[in-house]
Amino acid sequence: MRNPYWLMQEKSHQTITLITHKSIKFIQFILEPSRGSFSLGVLSTSLYALSSPLVRLHSDSNGGLLLLSRPIRIVCRAFVGVGFSPVSSTSTSPPPRCRLYIGFILLRHFFFSRVREAVRTPPVLHPFVSSKWGRVCQFLIEEGFIEKSNVVEPLEASMDDLLVVHSERYLEGLEISAEVAIILEVRQVGMFPNLLVQENALRPFRKQVGGSVLSGKLAMERGWAINVGGGFHHCSAEQGGGFCTYADITLCIQFAFVRLNISRVMIIDLDAHQGNGHENDFADDERVYTLDMYNADIYPLDYEARQYINQKVELVSGTGTEDYIAHLDKALEVAKSNFHPELVVYNADILEGDPLGRLEISPEGVALRDEKVFRFAKERNIPLIMLTSGGYMKSSARVIADSRINLSKKKLIDLGKIHSTG
Repeated sequence: MRNPYWLMQEKSHQTITLITHKSIKFIQFILEPSRGSFSLGVLSTSLYALSSPLVRLHSDSNGGLLLLSRPIRIVCRAFVGVGFSPVSSTSTSPPPRCRLYIGFILLRHFFFSRVREAVRTPPVLHPFVSSKWGRVCQFLIEEGFIEKSNVVEPLEASMDDLLVVHSERYLEGLEISAEVAIILEVRQVGMFPNLLVQENALRPFRKQVGGSVLSGKLAMERGWAINVGGGFHHCSAEQGGGFCTYADITLCIQFAFVRLNISRVMIIDLDAHQGNGHENDFADDERVYTLDMYNADIYPLDYEARQYINQKVELVSGTGTEDYIAHLDKALEVAKSNFHPELVVYNADILEGDPLGRLEISPEGVALRDEKVFRFAKERNIPLIMLTSGGYMKSSARVIADSRINLSKKKLIDLGKIHSTG
């Protein structure tokens, strides 16, 4: 068994191209119908195909880093079965060879029609835009806030690492594609062999879990870390859901307790949805203080988990920016007096127009929200991890990138302004 500290190690590379050639095989994510929208040229295509998070490292006094996770993609390859039955002498059907050929065509047509349906039909519950992570990276490079050649690759969480939080029974369930489809809330995933689901969906998730754990270590060293990915707050030790297959928040905090000598962690969960996964996991753990501000009218409606929230702020559908920020200001003031953490784990995803979150927070409101949380931590000298959680709007990537730029301009983080290489 590997040392459990291994996920907090950094795997450095001189250039991005050294770590992209092995992962350009990913061809289509069935939850993202706009397949042709990611042609970004040689450089950005490599970034988009990257099978691991990117990390922006610093040696300046302010420190800090940025993790950028690759988009999750599922290979839509055809698996065609053919068969043939005997043809009687009186039959008007084609001869066996021709029947075999026609059977091949019909089966292929049936399979591809199902795949096309899966690609075109947005999931009812989770229209997850997988391109978010790659597009955030693209925007930050274009703005000159990330240096292309200075990246590291977090390691993938292994079975031993995941067993720190999850039971064997739960992890074995992920070896059944139908079970994964239920968690991802996309029935078409159940059509694929589990080997493909593991390699092209769950493995990237495990990379993001590694990124969340690594960000905990680096936040303690540098003051802050942003993982553009992770934040699977609907997954608990025993149950996944809401597109969350691994409990990376729980695992990140457990590693902080065991390996970083942290004794008090505050979770500030500002995702539009209740973070029932980590709430169930830390139900009776006094070392963890949870501030959860969410739309109480929507998924997951986990009333049992709500009783474990230390500071609960329940919003209604349609809450606008002004009211949201007012609620946040009050909540942070209460949290400041109630708990004194050594680490803040900040999970966030809200935006106007999101059909799932149903909150009407403007892009400027999102930037102000992030600014307030980062200021809350920095003024108290508390290391902060940020996880961006969902991604249900195509505009999310631009908003996330702009918020990071705003944080840098306000000197709450230092991305190290560089010249853009275009």
